[in-house]
Amino acid sequence: MKQLLIIAYYFPPLGMGGVQRAAKWTKYLPSFGWQPHIVTVKDIVYYAHDLTLLEDVRCGTIYRTESFDPARVLARFRRRNPIDSKEKMTFSRKGVDAARRLFIPDSKIGWYPFAWRKLVLLAERIRPDAVISTSPPLTAHLLGMKFRKKFQIPWVADFRDYWLGGEYLYAPTFLHHYLHKKWARDVVKTADAVISISEPIRRSFLSMDSADAEKFYDIPNGFDPDDFQRIAPEKLPRKSLLYLGSLGGANDPSLFFRALKNLTRKNPAILLDWKFLFVGKGISAVAVPPEIGDRLQFVPYVSHSKAIAFLKGASALLFTLSAKVNPGMVTGKIFEYIGSGKPIFAISPEGVVATELLRSYNFGTLITDLNPEVIADKLEDFLRIDWGEKSPASLRGFQEMYSRKNQTEKLIDVLDQITSEKTRN
Repeated sequence: MKQLLIIAYYFPPLGMGGVQRAAKWTKYLPSFGWQPHIVTVKDIVYYAHDLTLLEDVRCGTIYRTESFDPARVLARFRRRNPIDSKEKMTFSRKGVDAARRLFIPDSKIGWYPFAWRKLVLLAERIRPDAVISTSPPLTAHLLGMKFRKKFQIPWVADFRDYWLGGEYLYAPTFLHHYLHKKWARDVVKTADAVISISEPIRRSFLSMDSADAEKFYDIPNGFDPDDFQRIAPEKLPRKSLLYLGSLGGANDPSLFFRALKNLTRKNPAILLDWKFLFVGKGISAVAVPPEIGDRLQFVPYVSHSKAIAFLKGASALLFTLSAKVNPGMVTGKIFEYIGSGKPIFAISPEGVVATELLRSYNFGTLITDLNPEVIADKLEDFLRIDWGEKSPASLRGFQEMYSRKNQTEKLIDVLDQITSEKTRN
């Protein structure tokens, strides 16, 4: 069995979509002959915890280290366990901005010395065949780069978002700009392989080291068919349109709300018996027009297994992206939407990977004209249709393409490539 070190700050029992990439790799790596060893952080203050995801990582060896980053420091000083407590502790916007200004490349740099100490110990103890770092946070790649230089062990840098030009990059000063640009180029040039979740993000990194184009790979996120097979559907109204995931920012539902308000005035009869259900984080910050308030139901963040139950119980799914997202945007929930086999009512701008993916799925309605009146007309048509069941044969190949096991196999191909090159050298 080959040994793989995974540097992943966000890892179960933390919840939400970004955690699942490393978690599902951990689940499926042993079936391909690789034993995962994960270096992560101890309990932190975070938006969501999900104990159900621990089942996916039980075959990995997990090393949880201390950290000086704000999320960890706050967790150490609060009285109750973050998983059991009903008290929600989050950072104010001013606090987040202050942390971004103070810490470079991100607020998780306080994890660096503790994670590095553990990585050095594991280099001797398990003698890894390869190491992979996954971001966010970008601090993970600084650790991976130092490990590669010190131990000459093949290293994969995995990006779940852009570095330069990304929506979450905060560079308020010349020093921030300089260091981000320098570190991004150093990471890309040092890594034996660079993985991105979409082709536009891959291109952004390829431009930093175009002389070695063969080391850049696309491995999108995915869904786990096992989750859908073992979880029973939630009992929902027969006519239910479900939105699953965070709200706000790139996932701003304002356009949909305006369209629904228009449809309420134009043809309220079409909305009879329909329930519009929103499950996830950020619901308290969403402004809902009073005309449609009684048609909407909001459910706070739920565990991943409960989210799958909602997907299976819904009659149709809602997806929405704002017009200002980056081209590489492809939210993780798209793949679980696809895995559900349900019709999707999607509002998504042209020129974005998510839009092309939904167009390929081709089951439901995709709207790229971000006009509330157009959306209202399309919604009216969508709600009239009895979608029935999609032929399993017509979706099976598309779903298989994005299974988590299939995506792990793509990672194995990359690992085998870089480790065989080391052997030849």
